[in-house]
Amino acid sequence: MAHSMFSRRAGTPFLLTTLGLALTGCGGGSSSPSEPLPSVVSTTPANGALAVLQSTRLLTASFSKQMDASSLSAASVRVSCDGAAINGSVGYSASNNMASFTLANGIALPASALCNATLDKAVKDTTGLALGSDYVWSFRTSVAIETVAPTVTTTVQANGAKDVAFNTKIGASFSEPMAPASITTDSVVLTESTAGSKVAGSVSYVGLSVVFKPSVALKANTQYTFTIKGGTGGVSDLAGNTLARDFAISWTTGASADTLAPIVLGSNYANGSSNVAVNTKIGVSFSEGMDPQTLTTTSFMLTSGALVVPGIVSTVGNNAVFVPNANLLPATTYTLTLKGGALGAADLAGNPLAQDFQRSWTTSGTPDLTPPTVAETLNDDGATGVPITTKIAIRFSELLDPLTITTGNFLVSAGATPVLGTLYYSGESVVFLPLKNLAPNTQHTITVTGGKGEVTDLSGNALIANYVYRWTTGSGTATTAPTVVSSSYATGTTNVALSARPTFTFSENIDPLTATVANFMVQSGTTPIAGTVVYNGVTLVFTPAQLLSPYTEYTTTLRGSLGGISDLSGNAMNDDVVVRWTTGQNF
Repeated sequence: MAHSMFSRRAGTPFLLTTLGLALTGCGGGSSSPSEPLPSVVSTTPANGALAVLQSTRLLTASFSKQMDASSLSAASVRVSCDGAAINGSVGYSASNNMASFTLANGIALPASALCNATLDKAVKDTTGLALGSDYVWSFRTSVAIETVAPTVTTTVQANGAKDVAFNTKIGASFSEPMAPASITTDSVVLTESTAGSKVAGSVSYVGLSVVFKPSVALKANTQYTFTIKGGTGGVSDLAGNTLARDFAISWTTGASADTLAPIVLGSNYANGSSNVAVNTKIGVSFSEGMDPQTLTTTSFMLTSGALVVPGIVSTVGNNAVFVPNANLLPATTYTLTLKGGALGAADLAGNPLAQDFQRSWTTSGTPDLTPPTVAETLNDDGATGVPITTKIAIRFSELLDPLTITTGNFLVSAGATPVLGTLYYSGESVVFLPLKNLAPNTQHTITVTGGKGEVTDLSGNALIANYVYRWTTGSGTATTAPTVVSSSYATGTTNVALSARPTFTFSENIDPLTATVANFMVQSGTTPIAGTVVYNGVTLVFTPAQLLSPYTEYTTTLRGSLGGISDLSGNAMNDDVVVRWTTGQNF
């Protein structure tokens, strides 16, 4: 769904260990992975979307490469609802690789209708390569007119972040698709906080994400304010509703640039997995915020043998999700490939993955129909004396669809007053970061909305009902650093099982956004051990991707200080914790 995710030290990477709506549609067909044909990266509304508002006036399709604008016309971009053609105008934004269809004045989508949008197979890129087959996506309209204002759900650089790389682009994601024409350098602005001077740059918009690219590198050790304008002249959704008010955050650059390649922290299924649900989405998490324009169906591919699975890619901060156009085939082996190198997926400083990332797994014959539940809340329902500096964290029974993690689905209020903030997603946990300290001595209510169209897992199963809990703040802040109170192995332990999962328990609840493989490392000599980190309140567990080697010394390191493991009030461990132990020969 996102995150002071840009610099390694200021970053808050997502960690997906099991991702999982497959939407019915026909588009793109199948082709050889080597064919450099243009493809559709994302659409609004999404393929298979339900309850699309009648007030929606703009449909968009983003492509994997620059397209020939002359091939996009009323003849090649068509919309119909219940078989009747919808009149409108066609446009193309070269900066976003995005085609648009705007309904004609006086025209509205019909209520409760099945609508189809078609891109003709003759639509071509600037080199003359055509789609090859018609791309069609479908959605169904509701009976209501939308009047709900969009919100900013998450930001790549978190409010108050320190040590942000000065060569970064700046990113944010919205609660719903936005009108691209409303996203300009007048409505998305970066300024130096003290001087007030506006930073020159350009903006781009893909899916749910906006990126501001400064014309030159930012100044080192300087505070900046990132503002997305609301109200008249501000950014608006597809129905014309603007942000209710300006959204602004501030953060400070460090002394260095980001020159490190991003890392894939995890994918939705481990290599070699079986019994994968046929209605799954495919997702990956990265070590830092990624440039959504580099995550396309040519850099993020799902294949079965020589056939490419048609679908679209959505990006939110550190998280990318591939949505197949239809359910996957049962009992079939698929391979996920993320391209590295010069034309591969890249972070917001332009650093691409160092190499391709691949995982293969096999589907079962059945869909996943089990809804998610809330497994744990931090802080507990009914708690008192909660620090006013706290973040709000909820852990679920399974991984969620990050596209459904929005400030419209996660509501925080102090009495009757909404609390403004941004959301971040890590593993099975969602974290709400208030934009300022909470009101003291006040009861706060947290609501996670369930039911159709609300929070779902990655197979489209919704939380059955709203989940509501309450706690009350105290009058003070929390300033005590967390400490390790126990570990599964002490330094010098020998004959450790080859199936070992190093575990640490802390003196207080840990911020899930800091529970990452960058902050919890296992090494053999200088070689890092691949694995995942599982978070459960005060406990962190590292699970290696494969059995450890016999009679080998391993070093476990928990990072402290700035950017390291911290509590929910942002207090980091004072120092690194290092433990060394040696395996035996038993499993």
